[in-house]
Amino acid sequence: MRNYILSLLLSLFLLGCVSNNSGGGDPNTKEKLLMSGKNYQKLISFYKEQLVKKEDKDTRIKLIEAYVELGDFNSAIFYLEPLLKRQEIEYKVNLLAGKSYLNIGEIDRALEYLGKANQQQPTSAEVLNLLGISDCYKGNFYTAKQRFSQARIYMDDDLTVKNNLALVAILQQHYFTAKDLLESLYYTGAQNDRRVRANLAIVYAKLGNRRAFSELAKGLTDEQQNQVFARLKNMEVADVKGVVLGEKHEKSSK
Repeated sequence: MRNYILSLLLSLFLLGCVSNNSGGGDPNTKEKLLMSGKNYQKLISFYKEQLVKKEDKDTRIKLIEAYVELGDFNSAIFYLEPLLKRQEIEYKVNLLAGKSYLNIGEIDRALEYLGKANQQQPTSAEVLNLLGISDCYKGNFYTAKQRFSQARIYMDDDLTVKNNLALVAILQQHYFTAKDLLESLYYTGAQNDRRVRANLAIVYAKLGNRRAFSELAKGLTDEQQNQVFARLKNMEVADVKGVVLGEKHEKSSK
């Protein structure tokens, strides 16, 4: 049932766009067009073709980044393996490895690589946020809040940090705190951010605010709204954790 609720939330709040324009014959032009259109499937094919012609670390990293953007973290790890065997692992590789292991639920491996990335770039807000999410998985909410607050110092993106702080509040069952954080984002321009909307839906359900939930979930039928609202309201903390942090990602398309 948790998977069903998660899929409904994603179908309601996930916004995206993919372009089919793949460009002409010039490789640089083709790559730029595919990147601007966020056509990651064709980017993957493009980078694979380049690697068949000649192994190149930068091209391999671009391939891995495309898999990460597509959400295929198992394939990202597969292509990361040669880079992870090197004696010196650069920041970007550690970051991609940490992000990928985090998204397949291998938290200890994620912390290993994210910790290395943090040592290489202590002021990276992205790494601090990922470390905070890893801490949430481990139940270390105090440390997670510290990470997110520290990330806020090093970035202008209040949306990411406040949403992550709200995530901690949800997992600690501090729903009014989460509501204040999320509504401050939602009513100042984040109405279309799927993370904010999904977390706010959970908070409204937990607080029993059916009217606010219905306004947020207009994309669902009345029957779906009733079902999701009831399930979220009665969901155990462990299951809430699975929804807000996400399920293990098993998809692979090497």
